[in-house]
Amino acid sequence: MSEESILSSKILGWFPGKSSQKIYILDTTGNKSSEFNSESLDSYWNSISEYQKIIKGSDGEEVELNSDITDYPVIIFYPSGENSGAELFIYRDEYVQKIIISQNGKINNETKLK
Repeated sequence: MSEESILSSKILGWFPGKSSQKIYILDTTGNKSSEFNSESLDSYWNSISEYQKIIKGSDGEEVELNSDITDYPVIIFYPSGENSGAELFIYRDEYVQKIIISQNGKINNETKLK
């Protein structure tokens, strides 16, 4: 999404939910202005819809994704290539997957047995 934000020169917000997610272009006040095509993420998100998911924002706030998409963006992507950063925890049957999205756009994927 960082690349998409850079190429489009738009601020993008990621609004995840338990079984679906959406990307919106945000205006200068942070409000949704239009939906951004996020088909590339849809297939992955659908494949993990059955698992418990918790997102920990850069401010330390944790949000459990147990319903429709969030009311506010969990991660914001800026045209500079930076983002707001977050950690996504996916509680799979035998392990916990932790995806760390650094503010500079670097992504680390870790797993830990339950």
